[in-house]
Amino acid sequence: MSWAFHRRLTSLSHSTIRFQLAIARAGPMNRKVLTCIVAIAALAAVKDTFSANDPVDQAVVKEKIKALGLRDDTLSCDEQPERWLTERCFRILPHLIEGLDQANLDSAKGCLRILDGAPPNAQVLDVLVRISASSKHPLCQMATISLCRYSDDPRAQKLLEAALVDSGRFPDPQHRSRFAEALGRKALAVALLQPLLDNKDDFTVHETIDRLGQIGDPSGIVPLEKASKNSRWEVASAAFQAMAKIDPHKHGLTAAQAEFLNEAGRSFKASKEFYQKRQKKLACLNRTEIRPLVMQMLVSNEPYDALGILRIWQDKEALPEIKRLMGLEKFPWHREFIAAFLSIDSSPDAMDQILKLGHQDNMGRYGVEAEDLGRAAITSDLPHDQKLALLRGLRDRCESRDIRGATASYAVPRCFLWMEGDRESLMSPMMEEEKDPCAMGFYAELTMREEKGRYSKGMARAMDLLTTMKEGVRTDDFEYAAQRILDACAYHEIAKAASIARSLHASSSPLVRLAAAHASVRLGGNREAASAVLCEGLGHSEPRLRQTAANYLLQIPCLDQKERMGRESLALELLGKPQEDYALRVLTTCAGEKSVLALQPLLNGEDVARSIHAAWVLAQSPDPAAAKRGIRRLAIFGKFRVCMGQQEGSEGISFYVAPDLRFGQATGRIHPKANPNSNPVQIPADLLGFFSLNKEEQAFAIRAFRHVVRVRNDREGSDFHGSFAGRTELHESWIPLLRVIAREDPDLQALRVKGQKVAHFPRRKAAAGQIAALNKELATYIGLGGEELPCSCVPSAPYKDQNVLVARFLMDQIQFVSFADRPSTGMEWSKWNYCDSLLRNKCQEWEFGEGLKRDLLKEAQRRNIETVLKKTEFCFWRNE
Repeated sequence: MSWAFHRRLTSLSHSTIRFQLAIARAGPMNRKVLTCIVAIAALAAVKDTFSANDPVDQAVVKEKIKALGLRDDTLSCDEQPERWLTERCFRILPHLIEGLDQANLDSAKGCLRILDGAPPNAQVLDVLVRISASSKHPLCQMATISLCRYSDDPRAQKLLEAALVDSGRFPDPQHRSRFAEALGRKALAVALLQPLLDNKDDFTVHETIDRLGQIGDPSGIVPLEKASKNSRWEVASAAFQAMAKIDPHKHGLTAAQAEFLNEAGRSFKASKEFYQKRQKKLACLNRTEIRPLVMQMLVSNEPYDALGILRIWQDKEALPEIKRLMGLEKFPWHREFIAAFLSIDSSPDAMDQILKLGHQDNMGRYGVEAEDLGRAAITSDLPHDQKLALLRGLRDRCESRDIRGATASYAVPRCFLWMEGDRESLMSPMMEEEKDPCAMGFYAELTMREEKGRYSKGMARAMDLLTTMKEGVRTDDFEYAAQRILDACAYHEIAKAASIARSLHASSSPLVRLAAAHASVRLGGNREAASAVLCEGLGHSEPRLRQTAANYLLQIPCLDQKERMGRESLALELLGKPQEDYALRVLTTCAGEKSVLALQPLLNGEDVARSIHAAWVLAQSPDPAAAKRGIRRLAIFGKFRVCMGQQEGSEGISFYVAPDLRFGQATGRIHPKANPNSNPVQIPADLLGFFSLNKEEQAFAIRAFRHVVRVRNDREGSDFHGSFAGRTELHESWIPLLRVIAREDPDLQALRVKGQKVAHFPRRKAAAGQIAALNKELATYIGLGGEELPCSCVPSAPYKDQNVLVARFLMDQIQFVSFADRPSTGMEWSKWNYCDSLLRNKCQEWEFGEGLKRDLLKEAQRRNIETVLKKTEFCFWRNE
């Protein structure tokens, strides 16, 4: 029976057993269906076996062996040499054995890997013995390691004995340990592995512990006992489990201990509720049996579950250790330890000890941050009154600046950002007593996250403070507090605040004037005067004030046709000016026929950014035809902004419409609690695919592609290749765009062709393939050398002077982005990050290698742009 058939039969037998169990549990109707599935699986396995036994072309075998070790990305998975040869292992055994002696070391190693994966064989043993006995053979070491599987053979035993004491040829103790284990000398195998338990690499330590458990020799207990006291919880946990495997009598684990070691400390991308649920489950285990493990976990690098369990147990005996640990300088779990301490001990003395953690000591050093202390108090299990007392004490210490982090006057209010559940019961009393304007501003902002109408007493105190804080307060503090308090008054619809807002219309601070005008409109003040202030802010030269004015206007629907027309005229007057950035979005509240007439030409303009912004506005127009045109443009642009995140359900479309205005729409599965589709504009399902484009839209698609290429940055990664590649529903009207992509797409990669790195444009090739599929004829794409390549082919070998060509191409990309100086804005830094990463990554080994750097430096000299590159501080030109 061939090895391939043996593998298929084994796989089929396991699958059949599972199906038989399912058949036994199924009902009469389902039982018939499952029986058919088993029969079909069996037929498929037989078919595969027959195909695997077909005659093998000897010339192909030799070619595949020769290609072993030479990465070739142009081959399919089934045609990759190692997989292809592995599938036919026993039918080509002589060729694989012969391949062990060839000069190409990579090919020889590949043959040995394949033979090691196959069941033991006498012919293989003979050749391994021969190679292992020859110290000059390049595979001598690997062959000796492979002999461990044949340790019953006297010849192998003799060679393994010699290798065991030859640390010159076998310096790795893991290899000599395997020799010792194969020879039955388990104690020696353990002794060789023992020093590796002190390795700094976690993987090596885990692998060593696992090996000790597999060897199973009692001599492994002593080093494992030491490892079980390791501060790294994963190491200690693995050591406990390995000891239980070696000596179940003395070091066995109870069911509760085994469950605790398997579950505690494991980290996932999960919610806080998930971990709390796990802690409750673990806390129900036998307390006597798992408490020593819990206490050990407490001092480890992963104390979170231990703290949660001790809180559930209300374990007062653990308080001294918790107190010791939470007081350690630079300890990274301050909040969790403090919260646990307070949850177990709620006495006044305990709270006083907590406050002292932030004090200055005799050496002038401070302890825990004030905000950390407050967050710990809020998240603890203290009764309401004691939480409030602790927050008041913390506030008093902050006012006296007698605590770390207290220079920020909103240290205590910030604690409430992290509070879950009933925030009002604690925050409202704190607001009623607050004296600091910045702190009150932060409180006021937090109230807007709650239901309208709450915090009446707290907001009354905020208004009193607002009227008395004009004198003796820094301008920045006054602006911060006044704006947030006024915003909160408008949110909660506090009519009494209208007079305060009116009095601040003449404030010297433009930001406060805008906030006061917004509050006046919302609270029934002089609407005309207030609207004039907001409209004036929309045309301000400072972007921050324009943004604030626009946000306020977006919250105020037009009262009547006169107000709508006035607001529309003002916004349209700002078209073509810098103030357009925030004025355009205000048109969504007042757009009429004038707006449609003014914005439609922008859709076909050369400035794609303006086109997108105009499309966003038109998509919300009351004019159905204009709205349709706007949405279609957004849908086209969205094809270039497909995003895929790590979190489940993050597939979608995302891009900036304008500064501080992002479009986002989920297009795939979304998490039940996620709400990514909260934008006022959503692309309908029929436009998420590849719909037919008219001439104007075809031209826009090309401009959009070139815009995305030019404005490349790490904030908005484009994945249009993933959108276009392999889509059978692509309409012929997309061909003009595909032709441009096949010529201009900048995604250059190092493709491995028979082990050589070849410069290749995969997205250009994919676009040409789509054109060929639509036109039913051969299409071409442009290679690095400017040559036309058929869509079915890739360059077969590296270009002449390939690194020089790559360097010129990359420099074109950098100059295309047009950096003249060191970035200053967030968007400029984002583009800089993209370009800097592009240069650095292309010089990595997985791309074109370190040699490219030399040609990049020469190309910069040739273009005389070294000075600019040094000024912008790109990777190879900055002083490090």
